[in-house]
Amino acid sequence: MIKTDLIRRIASETGLSKLQAEVALDSMLDLIKDALIEGERIELRGFGVFEVRRRKPSIGRNPRTREEVPIPSSMTVRFKPGKQFQSDWTSQDAMPEAESEPATAAPARAKAESPAAKPKPPAPKPDPRESDPGWGFLDVR
Repeated sequence: MIKTDLIRRIASETGLSKLQAEVALDSMLDLIKDALIEGERIELRGFGVFEVRRRKPSIGRNPRTREEVPIPSSMTVRFKPGKQFQSDWTSQDAMPEAESEPATAAPARAKAESPAAKPKPPAPKPDPRESDPGWGFLDVR
């Protein structure tokens, strides 16, 4: 669901025009954003709590060079669902049909066949850059 879907649903459920619903939604989002920027906690009973949390500084690692990189502390927004929202969300009735089915176990692995029984993979195709000197501008090796 995206913002236009929310505007459409608000308009249809409240009888407001789409323009009025958009103004109301934008106002609410601006108020939430401004409050979070100020560091305030927003508690919406029955829905949940938005709050600003500080992340501790940590040490990361550059995957290419394996060099340690300091990660500074930062602020993040955390949402904790309320009890009513949590119970509605986890009930089976609220689950989409495709996800309500139990997960199936992974299929059992077939026994390893002897190397002679497996077909050989096809030979790799020749690289046209090897035989044609006109391909030099694409060489990124």
